[in-house]
Amino acid sequence: MPAEKVYLSTRVGTVNQDNVASEDYVSEVRVMAFQSDGACVKNELLTFNGNNKPTAEQNKSDQIMLLSGTYDFLFIANENSYSDESFKEALLNIRHIVQLEDEVFTKLVYKPTIDSEQGKGILMSAFYPDVLLKEKGENESVITKDVELLRAFAKIEIQFHNKVGEENFKKITKVTFHNVPKHYTVPAANQDYLSIHPDKFTSFEKAITFTEEDYKKETIGSVVFYVPEF
Repeated sequence: MPAEKVYLSTRVGTVNQDNVASEDYVSEVRVMAFQSDGACVKNELLTFNGNNKPTAEQNKSDQIMLLSGTYDFLFIANENSYSDESFKEALLNIRHIVQLEDEVFTKLVYKPTIDSEQGKGILMSAFYPDVLLKEKGENESVITKDVELLRAFAKIEIQFHNKVGEENFKKITKVTFHNVPKHYTVPAANQDYLSIHPDKFTSFEKAITFTEEDYKKETIGSVVFYVPEF
């Protein structure tokens, strides 16, 4: 039976609703579709009502056309947030799924002074293997695929509390973080970081400026930072 045209729309979940830290911010979403032999047959930015950026109200993409069959799908969000142009250039030139194993994807550089503060525009990805697309009836011509994007960075929040009955406490001026990965992977790696980069770690500091009023409270305050998760 010959392959038929099928039309696919992607719903990217909850995006662009966080007005505080913008952790769900998505500026653009790229879709790639790979055949069973690994060949990339679709590589383009999705549009949402004609725009590259989805919104809280418009998180379902305009349809794209493929032939019926089984595909591995890769979605990458916020590609423009990564400063090295070689990453985006590599994305544009994907022709086969094996290229995703290149270092331009598996050794993205984590920059603590910038990336640890980054709640907005974090690279995200989602991989869905062996997705069967079948032709639908005339009244159900568009297939909708729900996609959950995974951030490349994990959020960590440390809270500082006053010890009950303690009066001679020392003021906190900085926090030092150790054993932080130097690299991360997009799309997300399917194995743990230690097995890929057993000796690639770094350390960094974050200054803290709690006020006199903060130290009078039971909970002095907190510090938030982002580190590679994959």
